[in-house]
Amino acid sequence: MTDRLGRKRFYEEKQCIPTLSNTGYFEIFLGGRKGELWLLHRLVANCWLDTPEQQTVIEHINQNKGDNCAENLRWI
Repeated sequence: MTDRLGRKRFYEEKQCIPTLSNTGYFEIFLGGRKGELWLLHRLVANCWLDTPEQQTVIEHINQNKGDNCAENLRWI
């Protein structure tokens, strides 16, 4: 990995462990000390599903907030 000045930087690999939010969705913290909290189903949908322009809500098809497989998510 390189920094913004092109210098090589090496970081130890860390496993991302999702936590369960008080809303029932899994969250993951990405980006180090100044990182952001992401909803796991949003990361999966953004990576694996085509994103329609007008649709911004992701639905769990089987209504199980813990099932974040791409096949169980759709934009509505």
